[in-house]
Amino acid sequence: MYSLTATSLYFTCLANGCSQMYHHEDMLALIDKADLKLDKEYTDVGFTHTLYRCVSK
Repeated sequence: MYSLTATSLYFTCLANGCSQMYHHEDMLALIDKADLKLDKEYTDVGFTHTLYRCVSK
């Protein structure tokens, strides 16, 4: 419950069990590699998190 309210959107929504966190530049490269493009970036979501909305190229 604590992670849902205050700690981490990553661990609440996207955790893969490997405790992997990605830097912004790495995420942009992965988005591009997935043949997507960044449509919108929502900053300061929760506590210092960013949410990306991607669309097909």
